[in-house]
Amino acid sequence: MTTLTSPIDLLAAVPFLIGYAPEKSLVLIGLRGDEMSLAMRVDYPEDVDLDQIDTLANHLVREKSDGALLVAYLPDEVLDSECLLTPLREAIEMREIKVRECVTVSKGKWRSSICKDPSCCPPEGSPMPTFEETRIAAEQVAQGKPLPFPNLEKLLESIKNESNEEIKSFVKKIKPINYKADGVRVLQREGALAVNDLAAEFAEKGISEDNLLMALVLKRLQDLQVRDYAM
Repeated sequence: MTTLTSPIDLLAAVPFLIGYAPEKSLVLIGLRGDEMSLAMRVDYPEDVDLDQIDTLANHLVREKSDGALLVAYLPDEVLDSECLLTPLREAIEMREIKVRECVTVSKGKWRSSICKDPSCCPPEGSPMPTFEETRIAAEQVAQGKPLPFPNLEKLLESIKNESNEEIKSFVKKIKPINYKADGVRVLQREGALAVNDLAAEFAEKGISEDNLLMALVLKRLQDLQVRDYAM
């Protein structure tokens, strides 16, 4: 990912990071220096859950992040985002990780809750930029990255293809983890490495064509430790 120099750059980068333009979502990006260490998306929570906030913040610690970027895509019914974002920022900064930007998106407008300049970020928000015209989009396409899907539904449609049957057959052939036998950690590590490989393929190509790798990830995600690692 190229350097992000403004909230508009951040808004343009998020769909490339997760593969589609999110809605009703909370996106947390960890930074290590100027490099991204991780990007996470969760459904925008209906209630403030302090345990979930601690979990998100702890993922930044595990990835040795020293900075964080937050983007909250608010459901239309949410009028006050600070009841969630304030404790989340506090939890992150308590771990000595600096929140470098926090942007909220609501009803086609965005604003930074960190920026205090009304000419830059007025209280009513600024219109969302036209995605295709942003610098980030142009640079990513020039590097051979595919354009993100417009929403989650289109992303899901894109993976509903004939290869699904092959993936299903591979999944059936992979033995589940037997927690009463030896080698549990070996198989958990196998799952974690498969997650890494799949993420690397996605970052390079936009989608994986390795059905066996996808089957292995799907099978090993049945394990709680692998799921936590993948998150």
